[in-house]
Order: sequence, then structure tokens, then C-alpha cells
Amino acid sequence: MESLDLTVDSSSPSKKDDEKSLLLYKSNRNEAIYNWIDITDEFPLFCKQLEIGELIHGLEFSLFEAMSAIEIMESKMDCGMVSLQNNRPVYELKQAIELSIIENDNLTSSQFIGIFDTLICCLVAWMDGQSLAQTLFTCLYLHDPTLINDPALKAVAIVTLKLCNLILDIIHKASVIEEEDFQTHQYNFKLDYDVTYQRSIGMLKEADEIYKDIHSDDVDILQDVSRRLSLIKSIYSAIYILDNKEIEGINEAIKLLKIVDDDILYIINKDFDIGIQAVSYERGYPIVMGFDPLINQRLLPPTFPRISFIKDRKESYLHLSNSMKIISQGIAGLQTLPNIFQVIEHADEFSSSCKCVLSRSIYVNLIIHGVPWRMNYKSQQPTVPRVYSSTNGQSVSNWLRDSFRDYVFPLVSTKSGVDLPHDIRDEISRFFESATPTFCSFIRLYGYNRSRQRDKLAAVLDELAALQDHSDVIDRSLQIFLARLSCDLAGYSYLNNWLVHNVLRAQTHYIQLGFDLEIYTSHELAYIYWYLGEFLYTWFLTVSDKADLLSNELLTLNETQNRAKKGKKGKPKRKTKPPAANHRLMILQAYQNFYSGLFRVQVAREIEGRVMSPRFYGDHMDGIRYSWRFSAFQNLSSPPYISHERYVESIAKYKRMSASDLYQRASACFNNARYVCAIGLQHKDCQNGSGIHCNHGNNSNVAIHCQPINDSEHGRDVALLAAAKNNTVVTKLMSSGSNNQLIEYDFTLEPTLPSLRLITNSGGSVI
Repeated sequence: MESLDLTVDSSSPSKKDDEKSLLLYKSNRNEAIYNWIDITDEFPLFCKQLEIGELIHGLEFSLFEAMSAIEIMESKMDCGMVSLQNNRPVYELKQAIELSIIENDNLTSSQFIGIFDTLICCLVAWMDGQSLAQTLFTCLYLHDPTLINDPALKAVAIVTLKLCNLILDIIHKASVIEEEDFQTHQYNFKLDYDVTYQRSIGMLKEADEIYKDIHSDDVDILQDVSRRLSLIKSIYSAIYILDNKEIEGINEAIKLLKIVDDDILYIINKDFDIGIQAVSYERGYPIVMGFDPLINQRLLPPTFPRISFIKDRKESYLHLSNSMKIISQGIAGLQTLPNIFQVIEHADEFSSSCKCVLSRSIYVNLIIHGVPWRMNYKSQQPTVPRVYSSTNGQSVSNWLRDSFRDYVFPLVSTKSGVDLPHDIRDEISRFFESATPTFCSFIRLYGYNRSRQRDKLAAVLDELAALQDHSDVIDRSLQIFLARLSCDLAGYSYLNNWLVHNVLRAQTHYIQLGFDLEIYTSHELAYIYWYLGEFLYTWFLTVSDKADLLSNELLTLNETQNRAKKGKKGKPKRKTKPPAANHRLMILQAYQNFYSGLFRVQVAREIEGRVMSPRFYGDHMDGIRYSWRFSAFQNLSSPPYISHERYVESIAKYKRMSASDLYQRASACFNNARYVCAIGLQHKDCQNGSGIHCNHGNNSNVAIHCQPINDSEHGRDVALLAAAKNNTVVTKLMSSGSNNQLIEYDFTLEPTLPSLRLITNSGGSVI
């Protein structure tokens, strides 16, 4: 490609250039003068010399600059054109007050309500990911609240700025945002005014009292203003408490968020016409007194979005109410979680239903910066919360140690009958200290959006693989020590068993995220469901059984030693698992059966020739895609990575079966999943001493004494039960050999738990 040397020397203009007029631009702010040379006439001449496909190339203008160049005078690319296209002056706050364009004192109730409602709309837009310059700081009153004389508006402006500062502080501490989620740039606006929390709340209360004196004869107006002042005060107070990570204040924050919900419910049930309305709209932005969408136009970079989308008032209030409810539900659920396994499970469910960056950040901060909640092992009641700090690694490691203790009641407990040597105890302490950053990253990744979680999980799995090597060394030392004592517990892997449980949780979440993100194609579903049902959840059940067996034997050993010390004879009573362990084991078995059933359905569909594959797609390409999907598991030692060759060997026996046989086997798997899941959901307080492994046809012979539980706490498990019931019926019908019907997956109920749907060849849905 030929390049032209195009250089304009502005330092020594020609005589012709001197005869042209200089374009002078004086800035009102710094009085700087810029000299621009007009090259409009020369520019077309140079352009005519370029052939098709040629680009200008210079020392400071390469292909990269050419592709990212801005088209001058184009409104979509040149931010200056937005200001030029609006033939009206733009005033700052001080200028607008001096020219009496906006009111500064003695605002009417209608003016205050209109400004407040528009401010809430801008706050919601900012929390949704738009910039401060295009949302909140289009409000002139926020640029300098010290110039405001109206007490109510001044209090609201200061509290709004301090609320923004709190939100930014929470989001920065959590560090769970990406550029597509939220914009943290402040554009040098002042957010943290030298006003204490108590004084800010006092200003709102004083403003409320002033309005009560002024509008004492108008109850409706007084109530409208008081509700809005109460709303901003409650939001600010709740966020302030949660930012301080005071676990004791969680209940107070929940009460304040309930007040927020009541205030919003009152406001949206009233007519929004009581406040001043937008006099006009510029590019979709409402123009209300005190708001100007062009005030910060010069602060935006050239390629920034020119339009900010502001919801209307009712929609903004509903959106704010939903965000506050999510925060309240998330932090309320944290108070009842006994160990790390349930914390991770709760975080998974929370992140799947939460898209608000603030809610996710508060949730992560409370877990990592305020780790509480160790369950009392005997009474199964939460003890007094204990606050841990992420800056103190030893504290978080103690939390992990407590979770390990509750998992298998292991030998590291000081109450155990086996006295471990100091070197092994020190090594165990170092293990939990080294595991602290990994588990903090593991929990923090649930605060990211779903697409970013998958990338973070791959890194966490690599860190867990390194921890597995460390745990193997400690387990070998424990086994050697116990073998010298001729102890029956010498054959167990204590730390590795606990760690594998967390690894399996990360692996299943990694695969299931692919369904949420819709990255799997139809011809991949066979090995995806096979890896989940035939391998990962099978390992889950095996690890849980080992933990139960080890826990029971350790409890029996301690009981025997205690009875020997007291001089009692006879066999100790058999110790049983906590009811929650039975419940979790049944749910795990339900998932294992469900995914095994989906695997058999997918193989049957392939046998029937109803799964479309890309052209020229053979075993070699299938192996490459398989290894790419599970590449994050290749560094793990337990469970080991399963190669594509092993998958092909495993699926070969299923492909030798008929489709009707596979549908019949799938129906049995779904029925088993339905039965076990129903027991786990409806009968949490089971009195069985071991996990339930039910067989087909024996459902009526199981006697269970139980106590019902609330289904709302188990949203995904309820979806599993509904999908298992539906799939049992569909596969039963398909096993009868009907050839004029097809099976389709329905992912609308739950992406990871698809329901099967029968359709006719003509396309009509049957079930």
C-alpha cells in the first residue's frame, strides 16, 4: 500500500496561511487562547491524490489512529456538536441563581417534590451503570450545596452526595465490578462534604420540622414531603450501617430498608403530578428546574455515549424499591448460615437473581469483611456473631478452621481424643492461612456478573489445585502419625476430603454458568450432562458419605474415651448426623439423578438423528471442543480431569442401546430425582442416621418423621422438583415408542434445570 507524506507545519505558516483569518477561541474559565489554522481548502486536494484502498500514514498517524479517528462536526462522535445544536445558553449554579433562572430559597412543595423525584431518577440511572456527569451531576444544586438557602433542598443535596460517596466506597471495597457494570469516575466533583453522619440526619429532621410549621394546615402536602425526606434518610442510614460492616447493625439496616419500601409504596400510589414536571425533553432527558443535561458535556471524552437514558419517575421508584428489597433479603439470609458450604450456596443463589452492583457489593463486603456465623454444633442454633476482618488473615483462617471442624469433627479440634504433635498442628494452621486468599476470591467472585464469574472461577480452580497438593502432604503426615498409634482412623484424608467438597462446588458452578450464559450448543449437551451427572455429582455423594462416616467414627471414639474415663461400661450410643446433612445429601442425589437422566435423553436424541451437528464435524473437532470446555479442570488432582477418550468409551455402551430403552432409563432417573428432592424439600428434619439412597419401587416403604420447611428458601431446589416431575412424564411417553413426536428443551424455568417438552412434527406443542 502506498503512503503519502502529509505534514502541516503550524509553527511556520506560509504567506497564504497568514492571509487567512485565525480562528480564535477564548475559554471563559482560564482565558487561554488557541490558534487554529484553516486547512479546509487544502484538505480536499490531498484527498483527491489518494487511490481507493490508500490511507494516510505519518509518524503520529498510523492505522490505529485512522481507525479510531473522530469525525469532526458529526454529532454522534463529536461531543462539541451536542452543545452547538442546542441554541440555548448553559449556566452554572451560581450564574443561574444570580439570573433568577432557578429558585434557591423558599421553594414551594411542588418545586421540592419535582426536584426530589428527578434526583431519584438520576440516582437510579447512575446505579444502573451510567456516568455521574450524565445523571446526578446534571442537577446544578449538587455542584455546590453551600449556595442553597432552602433547608430541605440543601439537606437533600448534601445527603445525596454523601450517599454517592458511600456507594462508591462500598463498590471499591468489594472490587466486584467491571467496566460494563458501573462507572466509578467522579470527574473531580466533590462528594464528601465536611458534614458528619449525625449532622446530616439532623438536617433532614430539621427540614421536616420546618415543613410541618409551614404546611401545618395541609396534611397531604406535609405527608408527601415528609415521606420523601424519610426515604432519603432511611436509604442513607441503611447504607451507612452496612458500609461500617457492623454485624450487630444488620437488623437495624433491615428495619430501615423496610421503611424505604413503605415510603416508596406510598409515593407511587400518589399522583406524580403534585411535583413540577419537565418543561421539555432534550434527547430523552427531562428538563426540570435545576437540571441541565449539557452542563457537563465538556467533561465527557469524545467517544462517550451522547445520550443518557433516564427512567420516568414511577419506574425509577419501582426500580429503587426492588434494589432495596434485594439488599434486605440478601443480608437477612446471611444471618442463618452456619458454615462455608451454605455461604457459598447462598451466594450462588443470590448472584443468580441479583443484577444490582450495589447489592452484590454489600453482600460480598458483609461476608468477607464481616465473616460471622459459626453454628453451635450441639443445639444447631447460631451463636453470637463474630466479626472478622479481611485485613487479618488469621481471623478468616479461623473461620475456615471452624467450617472444617463442623464438616468432619476432625482431629484438629482441641476436644478430640487424639493429641496431635505440634508440627502437624502448625502445618494445619499454615494450610488455613494459605487458603484464606483463595476462599476470599472464591466468595468474592459471586459478586461479579455472571459472564465474569466464569473467568474468575478458572483462576480460583488453579489456586484450589495448589491447595490440594498442600493438603495431601498434611494428610500423609496425619496418616503416618495415626498408624503409629494403631488408630482405626488412619486411612482417611481429612483436609483433602474437605477441600474436594469446595472444589466440586466450584466445578459444578463453572459448568452451570455455561447454561446461564447460553454458550453451549445442542451437540455439546451430551458430554456436559455426562460430566455433571455421571462424574461430578457422583463424586459429591462419595465425598459426603466419607465425611459422614468419618464424623460418626470420630464421635463414637470420643464417646468411648469419655465413658472409659468415667468408668462406665457398655457400648456408646450411635451418633447421627445433623438433619441439615441429611437434607443436603438428598438434594445432591436428586441433582445427580436429574443430570444423569438428561444425559440419557440427549444420547437417545442423537440415536434418533435429531441433534444437528456442524458440517465437517468429527471426533477430532469434538475432542478439541470438549477439552476447551473443561480446560479449567486439568490442573486438579481430586477429582481428576476426565479426558475425551474416556468419555467416548463411556458413551459407547449407551449408543448400543435403543432410544426407547434410554428414554425408559431416563424416566427412572427423573422419577428418582423427583422422589428424593420431594423428601428433601418437604421433610427437612429427617431422623435417618445416614443418607437416603432410594430404589425404584420402594418409595412406600420409607417411614419418615419430619417437619415441613418453607419452599421460598430453596428456589432452585423447587425448580428441580418441578422439572423432574415434568421430565418423568415426558420420557415415559417417549419410551412407548411414539415416532411422530419430538423432544425440545425448555430453559425458561431455570437455565441449569431444563424441562422437556413434547412437540409434534408439525411444530405444535403437546406438553
